[in-house]
Amino acid sequence: MQQRLPERFDPVAMVRAGREFSGRLALAGMPRLLERVRTDRAGEFEVDLRFGTSDAGTDYVSGHIRGSLELTCERCLEAMSHEVDIGFQLALVESEALVERIPEEFEPLVYGDEQLALKELIEDEILLSLPMFARHEAEKCPGPPLGQGEEQEAEEPGKRQPFAVLKDLKI
Repeated sequence: MQQRLPERFDPVAMVRAGREFSGRLALAGMPRLLERVRTDRAGEFEVDLRFGTSDAGTDYVSGHIRGSLELTCERCLEAMSHEVDIGFQLALVESEALVERIPEEFEPLVYGDEQLALKELIEDEILLSLPMFARHEAEKCPGPPLGQGEEQEAEEPGKRQPFAVLKDLKI
């Protein structure tokens, strides 16, 4: 397996050659992902890629990405580690019109007649794998326990309820 990952690649040429790559990509080169992480520490992702043609004749790139990110927990606003360990299979299609023809086990990757940027492809896959709302596991979160939010605070005895008089209005 080749160790150096290409910056850009021609998907058709890679499939014809049956190329395989393995290497590391730095988090620093992924600006959209940097917007979602807590720190810009020098993190890296291990990336394995394989180009080929399926038995059904579909050109594809499959891969595996491993690494770790530091996200902000939405519950307690503290740092949390998020392990990235994802596999993907992308069908290489020349145009949007061909997307409907690909087998279900593949996600489409429309390339047109352009070379593709590897960092952007890997960054897309990592972004898609991130949780919508990053949170520690309930028992590991240093924030307030689940279910103890604003609703319970509002029910404290003696707390002023400014709209309580509205329940006595007769219409």
